[in-house]
Amino acid sequence: MDKIKKNMITIVISNYNTLHWLRVSVHQIRKHTKIPYEIVISDQSEDKYPVMAEYNGFKNIKVIPNPRSSSGAGLDYVLRNVEIKSKYICAIDVETFSISDDWLIVPIKLIEDFGLT
Repeated sequence: MDKIKKNMITIVISNYNTLHWLRVSVHQIRKHTKIPYEIVISDQSEDKYPVMAEYNGFKNIKVIPNPRSSSGAGLDYVLRNVEIKSKYICAIDVETFSISDDWLIVPIKLIEDFGLT
């Protein structure tokens, strides 16, 4: 497990007009993620201001506004347009909430133990 703690993960959250769910998701990630991480919010909302206003300037959170035509393709847009330097990527929908401190440690350990990519 020591090796896992040195790695960084990028958590991509796809958001579309659901700031209320996004707040819960980000809160739970910050509460339960025990390895170094960054959050990339793929924002496909009609009005970009609320999400930018809420999270712009947060340490380890980036908001990436997507063109409206990319609705439903938030992860794809991020992978094509954002430089990600972390070893791992976790993509979640905005209404996904982490509820335990090992929510990422176990999957990463399995990936490493079995040599998966």
